[in-house]
Amino acid sequence: MLITQVDALSPTSDHARRFAESQQGLREWRQILSALSQDGSAFTMTHSAGCWSLYGDKKETKLELVMKDRLADASAAPEKRDLGTVSCSPLLSVSAGYGWSNAGEVEYAIVDSRREQGSNLSTVKEVGRTGFGNWRGVPAALIHVRLADIGDRVGLHVSTGTVVDPGTGKQTTGGLDLLAGASLSLWRTFFVTVAAHHAKINYLGGAYTVGSTVPSGVTQLPTEANRAWKFAVILSYGR
Repeated sequence: MLITQVDALSPTSDHARRFAESQQGLREWRQILSALSQDGSAFTMTHSAGCWSLYGDKKETKLELVMKDRLADASAAPEKRDLGTVSCSPLLSVSAGYGWSNAGEVEYAIVDSRREQGSNLSTVKEVGRTGFGNWRGVPAALIHVRLADIGDRVGLHVSTGTVVDPGTGKQTTGGLDLLAGASLSLWRTFFVTVAAHHAKINYLGGAYTVGSTVPSGVTQLPTEANRAWKFAVILSYGR
């Protein structure tokens, strides 16, 4: 009996081997537990799901938590848990649409006017407006730079682009006008833009004004186009 108990204390015995394994396990757990801070920060993990995407499809980052039981057998499979998916819109968006500018539309022409001269009525030529409107419809193409998201549906953008002047009037040459302002996006697809419109506006040339008499022999009124900053509202669709 005594010899058996003495043999159990041998460094090569099963009892000694299991005792050494337990000691090694305690040493490993001591290193793990000593790394834990008192404020609990060791239980917090931060992962950066970068949102940088210049243009194109939105960027999605899937977050997954992998847990493994340290006390389980080494062959045990780790447990996986989905934490969620971070979706980020691209920084740039391009859209096209239609809007309205208070640059207005006006067209001047030589018209017949009846004037009273003493007891008689005579017909004279004078400057008149044959077309006039306070608002001008304009198609537009825009580039939007996203500044911030307001919830999941609304975004704030700074925008710039061009307004296509259709040149519908006889005295309008058409062309491209500059547009710059701010936009709100809905579902990152529909854009409402409020902007300054650097519009081209036609004015009467020379000393002519509306209602002034046109001398005989004049068949066409002189006009000139100047630029002026106006206000525009654009509704557009893009991505």
